[in-house]
Amino acid sequence: MLNNGVIMWILTVMGILAVDIGCKMGFVIQKDGNILSGTVRFENGRFEGGGMKFLKFQNWLDKLEGIKVVWFEEVRRHLGVDASHAYDGFLAVLVAWCEKNQIAYGGVPVQTIKNILQDITTFY
Repeated sequence: MLNNGVIMWILTVMGILAVDIGCKMGFVIQKDGNILSGTVRFENGRFEGGGMKFLKFQNWLDKLEGIKVVWFEEVRRHLGVDASHAYDGFLAVLVAWCEKNQIAYGGVPVQTIKNILQDITTFY
């Protein structure tokens, strides 16, 4: 469990990107005390090849500035083969981008995310 001081420091100091990896990707960006959240779609168009969704994701990441830490939902079991392949492709792009830009990153199990959200809700 995080203590209140750590939570406040995380929310006010660091440039954080948190993503729920997938073709319809949920994200939260915290930077300079501001929080932006939403979803973005990285789907292939009718006449696009299978790798275009990953290039679109790469381009989206390249537009982000001031990110110091990236957290992603660590999925241990997928419902299908296609979902597993897509997750692994997005994850590869994400961690390569982090390495290239010297950004710390880590996967967070689903239960840990739920616990952190509960701690933050309790704090506020």
